Amino acid sequence: MVPVIQVDEGRYNAIPVAFGAVLAKHIGAKLWLDVCQINKVDHTDAGAQVRLQNQPVFGGASPKGTCLICDDVVTYGATLANLRGFLISTGADMVAATAIGAAYGSTKLAPEFSLIVNLQKRNGQELEKCTKTLGFGSECSRPAKPTFSTGSGPLSESEIASLKDLARQTAREASGSNSK
Repeated sequence: MVPVIQVDEGRYNAIPVAFGAVLAKHIGAKLWLDVCQINKVDHTDAGAQVRLQNQPVFGGASPKGTCLICDDVVTYGATLANLRGFLISTGADMVAATAIGAAYGSTKLAPEFSLIVNLQKRNGQELEKCTKTLGFGSECSRPAKPTFSTGSGPLSESEIASLKDLARQTAREASGSNSK
């Protein structure tokens, strides 16, 4: 179980870690707390353009084997998609992702089938190569808008260490000591 560990609006968000701790305990899984978001994106209450411009980036030691990722709320899916891409790129196998809630419309993010077919015809192997580096094929693509490298900045090493400490404390409080 890999929860989204992040800072949003200058504060640690404990909800995904607590959710992950409860899920891990319920299904008998190990809670993995060594992966966290390493930049500040401040997505809470942000619109689509801000979310697209400020993509979450993840770092840390990935679990080996199969994992489930979890978050508190999915809006556009970038956090879960980027965490999934990081985990797969570092050798983890993904089973699924889950969230406590979803924003209105976030469950209908898939593009029309005709759009995917047209993209595959027009871009062929280049599209497959690009999407495979993110951990999925073009059949799982969804429409994207251009992104810009204007994020809110990286977390310092001490901020990352503090974030992981808070995640471990949350996990202990939510379920006991089944976390790494």
